Amino acid sequence: MKNTIIFIFLMFYICSLQSQDVLFKKNGAAIVCKVLEINVDVIKYKKIDLKKSPLYEVEKDKIYKVKYKNGVVDVFDPVYNRQRFDTVPFSMIYVVFNSTHRFDVFPLYVNKKFIYTLKDHSRLLLKTTLEDFLTIYRFVNTSGPQTKLFAVHGQKYAINIQVKDEKASNPTDRFSMTLYEDAEDVNKFIKNEYNSFTPGKEYDFQIVEK
Repeated sequence: MKNTIIFIFLMFYICSLQSQDVLFKKNGAAIVCKVLEINVDVIKYKKIDLKKSPLYEVEKDKIYKVKYKNGVVDVFDPVYNRQRFDTVPFSMIYVVFNSTHRFDVFPLYVNKKFIYTLKDHSRLLLKTTLEDFLTIYRFVNTSGPQTKLFAVHGQKYAINIQVKDEKASNPTDRFSMTLYEDAEDVNKFIKNEYNSFTPGKEYDFQIVEK
């Protein structure tokens, strides 16, 4: 019963994330927010991860498109938007399961879909053409840690899954997930500078689709 409640809550959480506005910046970043006003020069918005968010402004020429929570998309710079998609129509997510216990397994799910079972220092490269919210989490009989990101075409992300408490049996208490979105951090991650082991294998490859 408890596991069912956790799973239902997780699915509700994913759906709530997918009902927000998103601003796509030309530097590759995505701002998850509630858009309040769009005028000639600026876009005004509030952040959804702050309970009492102040009003923010961003110069309109730094944004190439906005996706509203109802699925409607406004493109402000169609040439830039087309060039960006034509050049790199996908994003890459590097995942490392940094466990030293040979019995540890981590069934990896993305937005309700099973992707891969991580074990024995697994290294996984996810390629996705989705330009949308992704919730990445552990689930099988019991849930575990999770992280979320908004995948933007042409961007790289990294996730380090570690054992934070070797004595814990509950996956939520046993494992932790750290997300890296900054380009410099991601490059260090790919070069293995954030891991405490020297992997003996390359990244396995999986495609994330709807």
